[in-house]
Amino acid sequence: MTSSRIRTLLGVLLVGAIAVVATPVAAAADGHIYWGSYDNGSTIHGTTIGRAGLDGSNPDPNWVSGLSCTCAITYGNGYLWWRSGSTVSRVDPVTGQTTLPYHTPSHALVELTSGNGGFLAMKDSNPVGWYFYDLATQQTTGPIGINLTGLTRVGSQVYALASTGAYTTEVRRMDPSGGNVVALASVSRYSYASHLEVQGDWVYFAYQVTNGGQAYIGRARTDGSGAEATWITLDVGATSAWIASTPTQLFWMAYFADGSRKIYGMPIDGSAAPSLLISFPANSFAISSLAADPNGSDPTPSPSPSGDAATTPAPATTSAAATTKPTNAFSLHRESGTTTGPAIVTTVVLPGAGVITQRGVRVSHANRAAPRASNAACSVSKRIAKAGTYTLRCVVNAATARAQRSGAVNVVLRTTFTPTGGTARTTTRRITLQARPITGPNSVTG
Repeated sequence: MTSSRIRTLLGVLLVGAIAVVATPVAAAADGHIYWGSYDNGSTIHGTTIGRAGLDGSNPDPNWVSGLSCTCAITYGNGYLWWRSGSTVSRVDPVTGQTTLPYHTPSHALVELTSGNGGFLAMKDSNPVGWYFYDLATQQTTGPIGINLTGLTRVGSQVYALASTGAYTTEVRRMDPSGGNVVALASVSRYSYASHLEVQGDWVYFAYQVTNGGQAYIGRARTDGSGAEATWITLDVGATSAWIASTPTQLFWMAYFADGSRKIYGMPIDGSAAPSLLISFPANSFAISSLAADPNGSDPTPSPSPSGDAATTPAPATTSAAATTKPTNAFSLHRESGTTTGPAIVTTVVLPGAGVITQRGVRVSHANRAAPRASNAACSVSKRIAKAGTYTLRCVVNAATARAQRSGAVNVVLRTTFTPTGGTARTTTRRITLQARPITGPNSVTG
């Protein structure tokens, strides 16, 4: 599939300096694509985060503004993350609540990648190497590698772009210690690879032939079969690309020599041609990175790519990467009150071992407009050893309890399950904590 198959773009709606395609590719409801941006004339890298619907609709270039840095944004475990200097910050896509910073690494942070596998990959400058920050347990491991970029960790597997010399790049799979390296694909000599995404059994990577050459998006199965280094040929003149994905869609942002930027999208299985979603004119503002989220909905497994991939050999059953990944499907029952203390009690049915977390945030018209970290309502985390039915008690904090004495309190409750060796799944719902007398029991309505 090449850029020549991109369908004719009809009707352009101008929103500020952004051109939006009026008939974009169909997309899952309520999800978003995000970009870090800054004025072209600015010396500050990344002062705002913009976002639009997964179909390119309703673009808002200043969704979050007034930031000091929005470098390398990524989505994971229900939040949007980015590097802010030497710290990691995040924003809740549902409530707009920001945490600045959320995590301060003990090492010098110079690069941030990954997220959709439940880990942030963080690069240190001294000594040079990559660390992994577990979003569920908040534990850091590493370092590994020095000539790696675009790292993504999914369970016990790490995927990275590795320089092999003379501008040749390999797409590799390895374990979290950097061992058991398997080459999945390689790009032509004198090429520079810029970014990588993993969804289901496929790895997607963007690269460009150096010295102003053609840019491509390639893909390969996680077991090394079906490699297609030139799966998508980007528009002529595109200098590089940053890619992002959801379980059903692939997005990329192409840079052009005239200073313009364009965001494209297509079904991740290749079943339809790419569509131009958003165009950023030259000299409006630059874009530093791209991310996408399905809005906390339960993701469905990525379908196997169709078309040319139909002739791809089946993954070998002896391959470690071909082993069936643990399911992250879980169900939760209606939240209920408790007479033993002020807590939100939820019954969850889990498919196996892993970590289950739940976080609540108080929301109102006031804090939606000006979110603060103090709006946290409750938090609980459990490590589970086996499949079964479990009870979560998310004990509300003192500030929430005080708010209940004045009336009902609305809470956005996010529940995330990360199976051991698998990827995280998050569900989000809004509940109402009813007014609670000082000495009375806590109650909840859904």
